[in-house]
Amino acid sequence: DMNEHQKSTFARRIISSLFNTVTGKKIAVLGFAFKKDTGDVRETPALTVCHMLMQDGALVHVYDPKVKREDALDEFRYHDMKVDESRLVFCPSAKAAVDGSHAIVVLTEWDEFKTYNYADFYATMLKPAFVFDGRGVLNRPQLERIGFEVHTIGQAKTEEGAVVADVAPEPEVKRPTVEESLKSTTGRIILVTGTAGFVGFHAAAALKKRGDGVLGIDCFHQYYPPSFKRARAKALEEQGVLTLDMDLNDAVALNSLIKQHKFTHILALAAQAGVRYATKDPQSYIKSNIEGFMTLLE
Repeated sequence: DMNEHQKSTFARRIISSLFNTVTGKKIAVLGFAFKKDTGDVRETPALTVCHMLMQDGALVHVYDPKVKREDALDEFRYHDMKVDESRLVFCPSAKAAVDGSHAIVVLTEWDEFKTYNYADFYATMLKPAFVFDGRGVLNRPQLERIGFEVHTIGQAKTEEGAVVADVAPEPEVKRPTVEESLKSTTGRIILVTGTAGFVGFHAAAALKKRGDGVLGIDCFHQYYPPSFKRARAKALEEQGVLTLDMDLNDAVALNSLIKQHKFTHILALAAQAGVRYATKDPQSYIKSNIEGFMTLLE
């Protein structure tokens, strides 16, 4: 079964393969149960994978022969995972889940998933069409002959097209120091707030690529599970950008950071996500999005 690292890595692979974003894209998820022949969703890999996809804006359409939508939502609540319920649709059939989707993601090893006519599925999907087999149960060569781009957990392709075991551990990336992150060839030293968010991540990467010195800050609180934010921060480290865990409302830490480093620019992108939540807890929004910004300005 997938461990926590494999779950998040698998979800990141889906997002990166779909051109680095799944925002607004329909993703068909086949299987939500922990294992086949059961409706048990406790500790199911689908929880982490679906949550990360929805956090990035995907429209997740699930088909599972036994799992009910309310059971899935209860499991999200049990793990304190905030879910935009409009993005989670349970379908009456695999065909309904797949129709018009960008990708098929297999997360439970139900036997019936091996018997489907994937050529028919391919005809109804947006192109390029992807299959992400998180259980290693599908016939990869057959799917590739149909036209799918296939990613199977535990497998990778060589440049010659041969499928090999994907068992090598991820190389350890040396975390850049603050000084290395701020190294600049343009004379610009930029503080970017919210670098673990979608916009902040891409902005920081682009600034670093053009030669600017870039240092990021973000808050990895439990407003929602921070696994995807940490994954973005790690990806930025691979590009030489360090993200510090810092709350904008921590005036002492923020003041010390700005005094210590001679920033030429500040790109303010940090904000608490989830507009609908503001109607339930407006004070939290004021603290995060107004008071935090005022602290930065001061």
